[in-house]
Amino acid sequence: MRLLTLKTVLVAIARDDTSRAGIQAGIALANAAGATLHVVHVTDDSAVTAESFAESALNGIGAQLHIVSGAAPDAIRSIADRLKADVIILGPHRGGTRIGRGSALGTTALGVVTNAAAPCLVVSETLELPLLRVLVPVDLSDTSRGALLVALSWASALKPTSEHASATLTALYVGATDASVAPGADRVRALEHEVAELHDAGGRWAGVELRHTAVAGTDTSATIAQYAAEHDAGLVVLGTRGLGLDPIGRVGSIAGETIRLVRRPVLLVPPAVWLTHARS
Repeated sequence: MRLLTLKTVLVAIARDDTSRAGIQAGIALANAAGATLHVVHVTDDSAVTAESFAESALNGIGAQLHIVSGAAPDAIRSIADRLKADVIILGPHRGGTRIGRGSALGTTALGVVTNAAAPCLVVSETLELPLLRVLVPVDLSDTSRGALLVALSWASALKPTSEHASATLTALYVGATDASVAPGADRVRALEHEVAELHDAGGRWAGVELRHTAVAGTDTSATIAQYAAEHDAGLVVLGTRGLGLDPIGRVGSIAGETIRLVRRPVLLVPPAVWLTHARS
């Protein structure tokens, strides 16, 4: 098992205040990981230049700026691929407390996440670094197995440097009944085995405390969001399902509703990433 690294951070921004959380997260990540910070803005307005945009939107932030044209999702993915970005920062998502119709992501963010070759960090709340508590909802599939590895990489790269603090990664399984999450239940034993394998393969030298917990909940997404809030998760990591017939289907129904409800930064791990690392 190899842990991923954060060397290139790409922030996709619009020309308004909705991008502020993304810019701040990009700066924090680049500083913490020693990464190069890039900013991309997509526009078909020929009057917008790198110099004018930097003056009006970046406020002196030290970043490499890219002004590109075309369909925003395609343009952002293209520049991310060219730069070999380790993360694409998007935001904010449409957080909320009730499940409703429509996508939990904006159109551009959804289009990027669907086929991205790098994890996508969706931020509407401040990303607090160093990371102290990372939460990974798991269903014991290859999707969540790959998400666990990416989460371990992030927790290791962004953990506290002080000997008086540490980072914790929790794998959370939500079962439909109390019996399904009782000690000794099949899914609980599978969860324990998966976390033990992760610990043996990478956790010993990642410097991250690995935990697992199983809770009952009739609404999986609401249960995940509640657990993240109650345990003050600094980052929620979710594997996505890829292409589908509708906007929710492109990220997976559970992931889509969790993004809508959770009030924390969310790292989405697309198929191009978890397919590579789920069995590594």
